[in-house]
Amino acid sequence: MIGFLGTEVRRMIINRINTAGMFGISADTTPDLSCYDQITVLARYVKDMTPYERLLALKHVKSKTWEDIYYFSNIEQPTGINNIVSQSYDFAASMSGQYNINCKN
Repeated sequence: MIGFLGTEVRRMIINRINTAGMFGISADTTPDLSCYDQITVLARYVKDMTPYERLLALKHVKSKTWEDIYYFSNIEQPTGINNIVSQSYDFAASMSGQYNINCKN
């Protein structure tokens, strides 16, 4: 039941992004307590002169490439990658756990 509700909410968010047309993507990673990187992917869009920011993904990641970010956010067509008008990232080494004394590399 929870999985169904999550899928339905995600479908609604993607539909709203699709009807807005253009959108921006913001991605950030940070290590969790077990020192694995987690990524959050947000979509920002404007609809009817009102700005929105919606969470698309919160998952563990193995790499921080744009392809992996797009894969993890699972943005479906017709919006797709061609309607992305802005991208922002915070992948600084200090934020990704490289200098975190609690994580052993």
